[in-house]
Amino acid sequence: MLIKWHGHSCFEIRGNMTYVADPHDGRSLGLPKPVGHAHIVTISHRHFDHDKARLFKMPGTKVFDRPGKFRTKGARIKGIETYHDMALGKERGKNTIFRVSLDDVTLAHLGDIGHKLRGETLELLGDIDIMFIPIGGVFTIDAGTAWTVIEQVKPKVAVPMHYDLPGLSLPIAGVEDFIALAPENRTISRLANEVQVSRDSLAVFSGGEPRIWIFSL
Repeated sequence: MLIKWHGHSCFEIRGNMTYVADPHDGRSLGLPKPVGHAHIVTISHRHFDHDKARLFKMPGTKVFDRPGKFRTKGARIKGIETYHDMALGKERGKNTIFRVSLDDVTLAHLGDIGHKLRGETLELLGDIDIMFIPIGGVFTIDAGTAWTVIEQVKPKVAVPMHYDLPGLSLPIAGVEDFIALAPENRTISRLANEVQVSRDSLAVFSGGEPRIWIFSL
C-alpha cells in the first residue's frame, strides 16, 4: 500500500484499489492541484478545502460523505459522526470521521475534528493502524488537543495534517508547534510525500507508543 499526501487534509492511498480522503482543488488554498483517480473518496464535511471529489472521479467512483457502515470494492468503511467545533456543531457544523479498512490495514481520517473524542466515538473507532489528524487549530483541534486525541486512540502511527505550509492561504499553525509539545521519547519521523506500508511493516509498532510520521509536500 502506498500513502501519498497532497497537502492539507488530502491523502491518496493506493493498493488493490485507490482511496482518497478530503480532496481539495489546490488553487483555492495556494497549494499544488491534486491529480489522480480514485475508486473511493471520503469527504468529512462540505467545506471548500475538503470536498473536491470531482478531481478524482472516474466511472464507478464511490463517494461517501455521511455517517454509516459501508462495504465496497473490497473496503470496509465506517463513517462516525463528530463535530467541527467544541460546541456540538453550533459554530461550524458536523464532521465525519472515516474508518477505512483495506489491504489488511485500518486507517482513520479525522477530517476537521474540533474536539476531543468521547467514549462512544472511541469504541466505534476501535484499533487503528494509521490515523490522520488535524493539528493547526483555529478551524480544528490545535496541537495540544491533537496529542490528547492521539493518546485516546493510540494508533500505531499518527500523521499530522491541516497545518500551515508555504503558500497556504489559511491562518493556521505550523507543524513545529505540534512537535514542540511532543511527549518525551516519542518517535517522530520526517518522510517524503509518500510512503509504502503493509500490515507486516506496521506490526513491528504493536504495543508501543504511537509513532509520528510527518509527510513533506
